[in-house]
Amino acid sequence: MASSLHGVRVLITRAPDQEDALGALFEQRGARVRHAPVLRIGPPPDEAALTRAAERADDYEWLVFASANGVQAFAARRRAKSQPTARVAAVGPATAAAAKECLGVSDVLVPAQYVAESLAHAIVEAAPGGSRILLVQAADARPALAAILRAAGMHLTAVAAYTTVSMPPLDLPLRVKDCDVITLTSASAVRALVEGLGGDGPASLQLRGKLIACIGPVSEQEARNHGLHVELSPAQPGFEALVDAVCAYYAHAQP
Repeated sequence: MASSLHGVRVLITRAPDQEDALGALFEQRGARVRHAPVLRIGPPPDEAALTRAAERADDYEWLVFASANGVQAFAARRRAKSQPTARVAAVGPATAAAAKECLGVSDVLVPAQYVAESLAHAIVEAAPGGSRILLVQAADARPALAAILRAAGMHLTAVAAYTTVSMPPLDLPLRVKDCDVITLTSASAVRALVEGLGGDGPASLQLRGKLIACIGPVSEQEARNHGLHVELSPAQPGFEALVDAVCAYYAHAQP
């Protein structure tokens, strides 16, 4: 299966300062990877609030991270060398790996489904009611995670660790034209892609005939909200699952 994507042109839209693990996985399967980063990771909207939260991490019983970017931003502002005393939860394996590397923790709670709602329910099951929880997330994060935790009676403090800035390249239409597959790994990436292609109508026209592959239900729903036809979205969000889904599509498409 390593060569099942031989010659297929895959467009990666992730932010350029993120490790290109997704592109590497596609290249291992023989794909010709293109890059069109439509987002940039910006500073937190309130630097003092994030720094204060990082320094007071041991005041909480749980630290909850909604992304690897959040882990990295949080860890960069934590002067303490020892690992946090709080339990740690992460939305998925990549975020858990970042927590282990950046914070030195060995035990990270990861939900069965790598989405905010599943993470929230996993924490509610594991944490006593009234637990003090620090949630570290993007400034434009969906409210579902915080809402579920608060509804369960948790004492929640939410802090924005970074901003997600839409900055599609000026030649995005040309990059889209020169590819077969468009990968979308966040709702923010969907919005930035549509913006860079001129809005919902023009985007739908320029993406016609392209295989749109979303990493999970959140990005898929956002794409459909903008009128895009999503062909692939793996049952379990994740880079490997996304690559496997694209490989399976092309395997079935071959005569």
